[in-house]
Amino acid sequence: MNRLLSFLALFLGMTFSLRAVQTEKFVNDSFADFSEGEAHGAAIVTDGFLRIGPEVRKWASLSEAVVWAAVRDSKGALFVAAGNEGQIFKVKADAKPVEFFKAAELQIQALAFDKAGDLYAASMPDGKVYRFHADGKSSVFFDPKEKYIWALQFDPDGNLFVATGDKGRLYKVSRNGKGAVFYDSDETHIRTLLLDDQNRLWAGSEGNGLVYRFDKTDGATATPFVVYDSQYREIKALALAPKGAVFVAAMGDGKTSSIQMPTRAKPTAANTAVPETPAAIAAGTAGGASGPKVEETSYVSSGADKPGAGEVVQFFPDGSAEKWWSDSEDVYALAVVENGRVWAGTGKKGKLLELLGPKQFSILGQLEAETITCLLPNGKEGWLAATSNDGALWTLLLSPGRKGTFESKTFDARATARWGILDSKIATGSGKVAFLTRSGNTAKPDKTWSDWIAVDQDHRVKSPLARFLQYKVALEAGVRSVSSAPFVDSVTLYYQTKNQSPKINRITVFPSNVELVKMPKMDMPLPPINPSFGSVAPARGFKPAGSDGGEDPYAAMARTPILQQVKKLGSRSLSWQAGDPNGDELRYDVLYRAAGTAEWKPLGRDIRDQFFSWDAATWPDGEYYAKVIATDLPSNREDEARTDEWTSDAFTVDNTAPTIEVDASVEAVKKEALTVVIRDTTSIVDEAEFSLDGEPWRPLLPVGGIYDARNNTFAIPVAKLQAGQHHVVIRASDSANNVATQTARFRK
Repeated sequence: MNRLLSFLALFLGMTFSLRAVQTEKFVNDSFADFSEGEAHGAAIVTDGFLRIGPEVRKWASLSEAVVWAAVRDSKGALFVAAGNEGQIFKVKADAKPVEFFKAAELQIQALAFDKAGDLYAASMPDGKVYRFHADGKSSVFFDPKEKYIWALQFDPDGNLFVATGDKGRLYKVSRNGKGAVFYDSDETHIRTLLLDDQNRLWAGSEGNGLVYRFDKTDGATATPFVVYDSQYREIKALALAPKGAVFVAAMGDGKTSSIQMPTRAKPTAANTAVPETPAAIAAGTAGGASGPKVEETSYVSSGADKPGAGEVVQFFPDGSAEKWWSDSEDVYALAVVENGRVWAGTGKKGKLLELLGPKQFSILGQLEAETITCLLPNGKEGWLAATSNDGALWTLLLSPGRKGTFESKTFDARATARWGILDSKIATGSGKVAFLTRSGNTAKPDKTWSDWIAVDQDHRVKSPLARFLQYKVALEAGVRSVSSAPFVDSVTLYYQTKNQSPKINRITVFPSNVELVKMPKMDMPLPPINPSFGSVAPARGFKPAGSDGGEDPYAAMARTPILQQVKKLGSRSLSWQAGDPNGDELRYDVLYRAAGTAEWKPLGRDIRDQFFSWDAATWPDGEYYAKVIATDLPSNREDEARTDEWTSDAFTVDNTAPTIEVDASVEAVKKEALTVVIRDTTSIVDEAEFSLDGEPWRPLLPVGGIYDARNNTFAIPVAKLQAGQHHVVIRASDSANNVATQTARFRK
């Protein structure tokens, strides 16, 4: 029977000891998880999986870092406005950019073709509209005397509308170059223009992010209808959809504009005229990323919801609207490609988004650039994207490519970890899926990290032990078909960290004559729930002793004892703060030593709580130190257990009350003052009082006026006393709360 009990005790101990070295895992199984990584040729779908994205090819590289505008002529040649030297490049089928024009102004911000095939270009600052004839010669077509020109739009009659800033005016220019203000807005800039299939002119502003619609444009002036008052600073892009719908991209957090004054300095990644527009507040997880539905009325207001960095809204011909997307991305370019699909180019790591409807969107991939500034049709080749930082042109096919890769965010194990299996849920179809990993000890991968190493046939990670790890997925399709292309639904990385030492943060020594006792536990309420974010979750990292890291903070509060201080003569008490990075169960030893000695003596062993009280009434008076040693042995094998210790500040044990000497002699009475000397061998005398002839207690102050010594002299005046027998009672206490009383009788 004894053997059986011993075996059971050993078994339970072994089972419990495995708690500290339990296997943990990182999981990517949602759009929010995957969107924190980088996809190249791979799409991240709203439903939370990876697949091969559209085929992307780099068609041409530009010498300038920033692309402002791009248009294609009837012969297929592409004209690209780029850089801060007022340049237009012409790119033919051989993909070699050639400088076509260089303006005196710093930038060409807008390009457009008229029905005759002549190219028009708008320059800035203090710019003009240039016209290029078939022979290649240019002339100034219109000079609005405005600081900025942002957009150009022809109507069916050949009139050119010119959007300007910084006074927010819209000009109408006839075919002979005569122009005048068509609408003078209250905004800072008119940023973008679009003519819909009903020949209505749409305009987006910068300042308050308004969308105007001009239902009639045949007059010299017109008053627009405000279709949308967004929460964002500017309307960055407009796109026409089939059946008269219009898509609007708004961006900016209400404080930051994408506009910067150009300079002659060549832009770099750190000095560019297309800055990242900061995201104010992310809209949340992917499930709620599209934001609240826009009110479906002819006049649409975003309401009081605080915006993120951008949104895309669809406006129907009847004036109603529907918000398709809202998130922390800045949308710089919009295009309706086919079957109602909308592509959006962002200013955050060159992401290409595909929007299929409200809350239905995917990240189709990332181009090797910071910002997608233009999207335009590319004939049989699908679509073309122009990017900034780096300045380049890309062909985007509507069909899936053959290959794609995805690199996850960097996972932090919080300590050196050994890596286990990289598990995944995959539908391969006729393609292939391969996983690789790399590891290192810097939060951002750099050249100190290991190389990418493929997982083995058992899916085990072969990367070296380290704190951080990143995985890569390589997708390859056997057949160019969405239905047969491989996709990854989830990825789970198993790992195990080495046991880390517990940590003691501090020791508190309580005053003399205080004992600590546990108060009865209180029933804690269930945690509150925020409908937007779910239940409260604890922060990762340092864990209270005994916590497994997934414990609800309310449960941790209920588990932590509340202590009550109780006065008890002779008692001394300590408390300490301790925790364990692994969430191990801890035990504590308390030791002490007298000042001036080196030997630590045991005071308490195998303590479960983070406090300790003892009877110090029998200790010799003097100064002492206490040490607390924490061990995680209850949760680990003996050879893997770790300890930590902390030594307290010096504290005084004083069990002896002060002594009081009163000089009530005839000579003292004649001098009209009794002399009192109060001494203490260990502590400072910090309070004294006296009572004459049973009167109320009165404070007694040292002759020097300050309680700052173990020996203090006091004087009690007796000059005003009447003749006769008297008595005085003196009461004194030291800093250890020891109290002494002395009575003296005298005659005057």
